[in-house]
Amino acid sequence: MKRKQIQFEDERKRGVSPVIGVVLMVAVTVILAAVIGTFVISLGASTSANAQAGVSFSEDGDDVTVLLTSVERADNIYVQLEDENGETDFVGSDGDGNDRGDGADWEVGSSVLINTTEAGDGDDLSNLDDVEDEEIERIIVIGELDGGDTVISTWTE
Repeated sequence: MKRKQIQFEDERKRGVSPVIGVVLMVAVTVILAAVIGTFVISLGASTSANAQAGVSFSEDGDDVTVLLTSVERADNIYVQLEDENGETDFVGSDGDGNDRGDGADWEVGSSVLINTTEAGDGDDLSNLDDVEDEEIERIIVIGELDGGDTVISTWTE
């Protein structure tokens, strides 16, 4: 007896084989992983680091001593004085008032004594432009890294 093979209509129109389907799913997964990976890596590259330094303020009556205790990441450190009228001056580690461009002389261990009731009177300050003989409201230590500024620490009266 001869067997006759009967083919049904559905068997001839089976569609894509399972192997090809798996290959396509793997390809789509690899492409998605590449796109997401590129996006994540570009996000990480766009973040910038902030300047980091250690500063201590010690008060003795009307006097405040600013001491730079450490520098982790900073190209320059600046100390800015702000008086009760909002006027500001930058101060070097020698107490000499200066422009911001001249204020990069702060190193670990540098300190300056500031009379907060009358700047420049009985303290280390000299040659101040705007805050001399004024009451100091805030002392702001600023770190500069790669052209960007970060407020490291602030003393407020």
